[in-house]
Amino acid sequence: MQVEKEKRRKVNPHYKFTNKIIPLISIVGVSLGVMSLIALILEIFFTFRMGGEAPMSYGLTTIVCLIFSIAGLVCSIKGRMMPDVYVFFPTIGMTVCSINIFAIIYIIGRGILAM
Repeated sequence: MQVEKEKRRKVNPHYKFTNKIIPLISIVGVSLGVMSLIALILEIFFTFRMGGEAPMSYGLTTIVCLIFSIAGLVCSIKGRMMPDVYVFFPTIGMTVCSINIFAIIYIIGRGILAM
């Protein structure tokens, strides 16, 4: 009996026993945030190429990006609040989605002030 316990300990003494998981909902939040960020960057680039004149579809894209960012932020916060999870993906998701939301507020504010 004692020999079996020592054999099990010698298998891998540096193995970390944990129940932590990467929550799927936080990965969804990160993906929503990254998709929104890519769409915003492309929208800003194409608007710059057209001399600052943005068609109506770019405004609708901004609103969809805002909805995606809010949904991604909610998903990341839910993933962060779960017990026994790795916090890397929820933190990245919250960061990206928050940056998107602040950028969208800035873009809409600049558009309103330019009128």
